[in-house]
Amino acid sequence: MNRDSTYCIAYEQSLTLLERELYHLRNPDDIIIGVLEAVCSFYEAEWSGVLDADLEMGIWTPIWWYNTNTGAMQETRLRAFEITDGFSRWERALKAGESIILSDIESIQNDLPEEYGEYIRLGVQNIMGAPYYKHSMGFLVVKNPKKYADQISFLQAMAYVVASEAGERKLIDGAKMIVPPMMVKSLREVYICLFSGLEIYTYHGKLNEERIKSPKICRILVYLLLHKKRSVSARELAEQIWPNDIEGMVSGVRSLIYRFRKTFRLICDEDLIETVEGKYRINPNLTVATDLEILDHLYSQASCAENDRSRIHFLKKAAYLYKGGVYPDANTEHWLMPISVDYQLRFLRIEEELLELLANKGGYQTIYDETKRALSIEKGNMILYFWMIVSLVKQGTSKSAQQVLHSAKSCLTHADYCELINKLKAVMTTG
Repeated sequence: MNRDSTYCIAYEQSLTLLERELYHLRNPDDIIIGVLEAVCSFYEAEWSGVLDADLEMGIWTPIWWYNTNTGAMQETRLRAFEITDGFSRWERALKAGESIILSDIESIQNDLPEEYGEYIRLGVQNIMGAPYYKHSMGFLVVKNPKKYADQISFLQAMAYVVASEAGERKLIDGAKMIVPPMMVKSLREVYICLFSGLEIYTYHGKLNEERIKSPKICRILVYLLLHKKRSVSARELAEQIWPNDIEGMVSGVRSLIYRFRKTFRLICDEDLIETVEGKYRINPNLTVATDLEILDHLYSQASCAENDRSRIHFLKKAAYLYKGGVYPDANTEHWLMPISVDYQLRFLRIEEELLELLANKGGYQTIYDETKRALSIEKGNMILYFWMIVSLVKQGTSKSAQQVLHSAKSCLTHADYCELINKLKAVMTTG
């Protein structure tokens, strides 16, 4: 039996066995790992993996991998992100839809020294890669195959399976996040909450900090949103957010933004963060609104309202948007703290104006409800305690008012408590 016949028989047997082993599996991750294990077995290789590519960012990302000795998703020599500078040949092959077979890395030592150096680092003697394009793009790679090292058709077939299952994984991930808010009415709209945390809404779903899985990425996004009228360099991001590790973060920003782009693509077909001449900005082709901007707009509408009824309406909507500091995980850091404090004071100013208007209309039950909600966000505010106590007194529940005053004494500074007593005396005297 000749060599080609042996390969064809092994090919057919491996496909039959793989189909039988994967038939009962439903999870795309399990199916892909099964494929990678089959690839290693077929080629008698050390390692097989899926390297996803972002050619615009110049980054390769290992998504799934299998090691013959250690199993699936165990320690690997690949970095979390591989910059493509040393793999320009692979980049050209991917653009052209061509596979790569390198039977001996020594053959490229002189012509492609950067690529050769990367292979030495990764422990590669020979390597094969088959491209995929469905939903995303990259290579299915097999490292150090001992068998059929010049026959790539089996790897190409498995690359198609991997691409299909990766697409299924994307659909599943997207389905988990389909909770668009009422304010998102089109594919190009993005609504982002920054008060009390980070949440991103699009027409197709929602991302939060847990889903993004990186405080560093969240900080970059928040900074860009706060400066979204201009482009920002990696150095500015590093200097402002990580002043104690500027050089380290300058080189890491690109990888972090790449990671966020991959995650954001689960809920939107466009990038939220755009690269322009080596700098980063919020994509102007998307209609991006934050709760900070909407609060400002509502407060401005309240200021221009023609009557008290309209003014109360806008102030209430603005007050309900505020749920705490701006991105609390970082709101004590120097780049964010002034903005967070500014919105805290703005919220309290909105509340004070709203409560005065409600008092003028005799809406004391509404005042109590509003101050109760506001105090759950901004504990220890003298003005809120003042209006809560006034509302209770006006409704004839003096005992409850005394209890709130007692609570206020334990929460307020001595100076604020004294001011609270004086304000209450003034109201009770005139009322």
